Amino acid sequence: MLYESISAPRIKSHPDAIEKGVNLNLTCTIVKGTEGRFWWEKDSEKIVNNSRHSVLESGTVLTVTEITSSDCGSYKCVVNNDISREEVHFNMSGDAYPLCNEGSDTTKTRWGIVVAVCVVIVAIAVICIYHKIHRNR
Repeated sequence: MLYESISAPRIKSHPDAIEKGVNLNLTCTIVKGTEGRFWWEKDSEKIVNNSRHSVLESGTVLTVTEITSSDCGSYKCVVNNDISREEVHFNMSGDAYPLCNEGSDTTKTRWGIVVAVCVVIVAIAVICIYHKIHRNR
C-alpha cells in the first residue's frame, strides 16, 4: 500500500463561546493523509474516555462534558500513519477564556497562606533565639 503523508491538522471548537457547564466539542481534521490515526492529549497526557471526556469518530472528536476551570489548559490533537506524524494545539487559557481565570483568586489565596506560614515560622525562630540568648545570661 502506498502511504500519503499526513497534512497539518486543524482543530475547530464548538461552541465558540466557552462557558462553565457547557459541553465542549473539539474536532480535529486533516486535508490529506492515508490511514491517519488520531488521539488527544491535555497538558501532555493522553486523554482516555471517562465520565467527562469522550473521544469519538475514530479519535477525531473530543467532547468534554460540563466544562469547569479545571478543564483549562493545552489540548493537542495528534495524527500519525506509518510514514508521518503531525499535531496541532488548542490552548484554552488566558483572557479569551474567562472561565480559565476563575482559579487566579485561588492561586492568590494559596500564596497568601504560604507567606503567612513563612512569617509564623520566622517569628517562632526569632522567639526561640531570643529565649535562648536570655536564658544563657
